Amino acid sequence: MKIAQVNPGCMSIPPNKWGAIEEVIWQYKSGLTKLGHEVDILFADDIKPNEYDLVHLHVARQALQSDHLQEGGFINRGVPYIFTMHDVHSFLNGRGSDSFSHNEEAIKGSLFSTVGCKRYRDIFSSSARGKLEWLLHGVDTDFFKPTVFSGEHKLLCVGMKEPRKQFHLALEAAKALDLPITIVGPEHDHCKEYVRRHFNSGSYPKLTLIGDSNKESLRDIFKDHSILIHPSITETGNPCLAVMEAMASGLPTVGTNMDSYSNDHQDRFPDMSTIPGFFNCFATIEDIVNGVQNVIDRYDYFSRQARNFANQHSWDKVCRRVLELYEFYKSGDRNEKERLSSLLDQILAHAKYLDEKEYEEKLEKLGRPHHLLPDALGDSWLTFHLKLLRKEIKC
Repeated sequence: MKIAQVNPGCMSIPPNKWGAIEEVIWQYKSGLTKLGHEVDILFADDIKPNEYDLVHLHVARQALQSDHLQEGGFINRGVPYIFTMHDVHSFLNGRGSDSFSHNEEAIKGSLFSTVGCKRYRDIFSSSARGKLEWLLHGVDTDFFKPTVFSGEHKLLCVGMKEPRKQFHLALEAAKALDLPITIVGPEHDHCKEYVRRHFNSGSYPKLTLIGDSNKESLRDIFKDHSILIHPSITETGNPCLAVMEAMASGLPTVGTNMDSYSNDHQDRFPDMSTIPGFFNCFATIEDIVNGVQNVIDRYDYFSRQARNFANQHSWDKVCRRVLELYEFYKSGDRNEKERLSSLLDQILAHAKYLDEKEYEEKLEKLGRPHHLLPDALGDSWLTFHLKLLRKEIKC
């Protein structure tokens, strides 16, 4: 296929340093090219109707508006597209805001849209929700890899140093635990007062602040730390890209889970209230401290689970999933069996993780090793029947 990834026009692709959307676009180009497709990265105004088989949009406003063309955005110009939602402001600013209306209209006008967090499905009307599919960001598991743990725990936060990320809670937790902590990320204008108030006092000698980092530097930083702290108020990916890269590097995460509530809609969004290698916490200092202590107590287990989860969402798998979604929507239900097969694989992997988690919890209660427990438990009822169902689906 001939595919266009739409350039938001804010910074270079691939990004020199910070730039999550730009990194996602670059990884889609690389991954889809490896699958044999012709992929271009173009500005929205340069894309004409029927020029590409698949147009992948990442900024909602470009579906509605143009900076240069009188005809407007993709919808008015008749350019079919799929849309991946990255904008947290549709949730933070709420109904009535430009960001909310832009994203809702972009979703409605798309062939289909993707988001990695059901919170962002729930805020929209049913006509928009009907076009939303769950899809996490991928992660470059060939670039980000685990290293041998040194035995010294160091905490880490990665992301823009803005109030939404709540890294100040991670710093206070580090103080309570008397552990070193590094906070990595850019400081834009809206961050400066927050950074000055919480991080520039020099009151904690074990705090290291690092500004904007490129991908190679970030990989080295991951290697030098053991646990990621991410107490964010909200993210469109659950987990977001920074967390996925840390988990691929073998770092367990203590953070707020965006999906820690029930699925209120009959749709295909999976239950992500429990994520392997991710210890859920409330956005409080005490709960973060408790989470870190739990991870330290079973560090090897959480580290292994984090890497395994990242492997399930490597970019090659995510690129195949987005193509499966495209074929499904383009041709109706002809590919429903393949799509069901892919979704079932993800559910089965999660069920196996829950079995292992239950076994670990029993060992913790009884003490390890224990004569009442074998070396491993058999499959749970759910895992057993999912495996039976998987055999019936041959794709």
